[in-house]
Amino acid sequence: MGDKNFTFNFNAPVGQNIANVEHMDVHLDKDGQIQVMNAEQVSTAFTPKDKRGPKFQVLFADENGDENSERTHIEKERLLSYLRDNDLLSQRLSSSKHDELTQTVICFCKKWVELKYVSTSFSPTALTRFLTDTCGIEKKVDQVSVANVLKPLLASGRYDKHIYDQVCEYF
Repeated sequence: MGDKNFTFNFNAPVGQNIANVEHMDVHLDKDGQIQVMNAEQVSTAFTPKDKRGPKFQVLFADENGDENSERTHIEKERLLSYLRDNDLLSQRLSSSKHDELTQTVICFCKKWVELKYVSTSFSPTALTRFLTDTCGIEKKVDQVSVANVLKPLLASGRYDKHIYDQVCEYF
């Protein structure tokens, strides 16, 4: 009969991946269907839900690129304290680069970079997730619009000096 090439698709239980197939005994049954004789020897490994798919970038990362939970909590409280003290807590993120909340965020970012709490090349999307998901700040526009406004502002290095001086008092 000659050599035949077969492609096998394995299904693992939800949350698991095929981890090991050392040897597979197969034969064709009387209907021409492929039968795996040692299927119980195909081992699977658990893959935690948070390890599947692309990894989200985080704003405050440890040396491995994972979220630094302690720094994230500290900076969340610092930012919310500033916003509360300056009557900005009820404002929503917008796509206006002259908005006081937007300028405040830029000044906090400048300080976080100076203190090396965040990378100089941090993701504006990670920043937006921190502001909305972690800090609970609402937005007037979608997350992409907020990130698209913050990215060029961060890159330009322009910021409101008065707001920056106020922000620095919280560090």
